[in-house]
Amino acid sequence: MAEFTTVTPGVESQRPAVRVVTVQGKNIDLHPVFWGLEEEGIPFEVQESPPGRAVALAKDAAQMSPLNVGIAVSGVEQSVVLHHRDLPAEQPLFVIDLRSAPPKELRRLGMNAARLVKAEPLLLKDEPLPEPPAPPRRNQTAKVSDELVERSVQLVLAEMARVREKSWKKTASA
Repeated sequence: MAEFTTVTPGVESQRPAVRVVTVQGKNIDLHPVFWGLEEEGIPFEVQESPPGRAVALAKDAAQMSPLNVGIAVSGVEQSVVLHHRDLPAEQPLFVIDLRSAPPKELRRLGMNAARLVKAEPLLLKDEPLPEPPAPPRRNQTAKVSDELVERSVQLVLAEMARVREKSWKKTASA
């Protein structure tokens, strides 16, 4: 599971994680971005940043991330930007306008950030998103045959008898 970690501004992290920087983004729901990263199994770190252009901040975030991927969220510009360390500074991979972006687009951006890290194909806008993983069932029981249970019990009892016999032999010879 991916982790939400706050980092010190301007400090390059040694922990492998996508760096997410926000500028006046406290009122923006970034959970869909985080879910996308988490679904793909990539950790992220979040930090509040001083004012700046979202594209430049995303590039800086990518430069600071050991995974070479950065995301900037600007409440001022109302945008989310995905950048990679190897891309030209003014050419981010994705820019999403928060005023018109549904949560699924933000989730897709998070998934694409993770896929960029893993060098997997990106999910384009016209492609359907995979369904989020279903939560595990707590009351689900495995069907096991009686023969398998009996054999397992026999093996455990045989091992216990063998260990007890060794223990008994050590005690008798002492």
